Amino acid sequence: MRLVWKSLDKMRCLRKRATIPFLGFLITFLLFLNLYMEDGYVLEGNKRQLREASAHPPSSERYVHTFRDLSNFSGTINVTYRYLAGTPLNRKKYLTIGLASVKRKRGNYLLETIKSIFDQSSYEELKEIVVVVHLADFDLVWCENQVQEITRKFAHHIIAGRLLVIQAPEEYYPSLDGLKRNYNDPEDRVRFRSKQNVDYAFLLNFCTNLSHFYMMLEDDVRCSRNFLTALKKVITSREGTYWVMLEFSKLGYIGKLYHS
Repeated sequence: MRLVWKSLDKMRCLRKRATIPFLGFLITFLLFLNLYMEDGYVLEGNKRQLREASAHPPSSERYVHTFRDLSNFSGTINVTYRYLAGTPLNRKKYLTIGLASVKRKRGNYLLETIKSIFDQSSYEELKEIVVVVHLADFDLVWCENQVQEITRKFAHHIIAGRLLVIQAPEEYYPSLDGLKRNYNDPEDRVRFRSKQNVDYAFLLNFCTNLSHFYMMLEDDVRCSRNFLTALKKVITSREGTYWVMLEFSKLGYIGKLYHS
């Protein structure tokens, strides 16, 4: 009997020893099988997505339609501007050049900038442009002095309809108090930059539909000779494409061209 029990015990031990490796192999096999099935499912899913993408390639048509809708939008803000010099002509020009100017603590380059625009343009180019100056400072004495200087130096351009000087009344401006201060900028700088954005908005609003294109300049630049001809070549090269802005300078808000 003892021999029989010993034989049975040995058989049980052998079964246990044989079962452990088998279970390990079975678990490993099931894990690999599960991973294979998951990978196969993922791969099949990717293949399905690729097939769908091939059957329905991504199209920019909806973006083109959106751009066309925005391009055809001609709504303007209802603002009663003050005409300080000149009046708009009925004929639509090729390009409007907009400048917003305020009183500076050091120097004033506005007159030099206006002079540069006209001096660097040929007679034929002058027929296709209109310059709009927005005197955006609330100091009325300063504005009056600027208007007198502009009228004295550029009277023939004003008469020809090539130069307008305007102002958006202060009462149309939103409150600029308590604005968020980014990058720990001083409050007066935040106020100045925020007001400048509003100045540009009023200027752009006024210039809507004065011409086919609009270019933003700042009041302290000098133009290159025949800049309009160079600009027209770039615009012509983009015919048939849809663009929002063309950049002719990387400095500030200078040389940014839009559809008007």
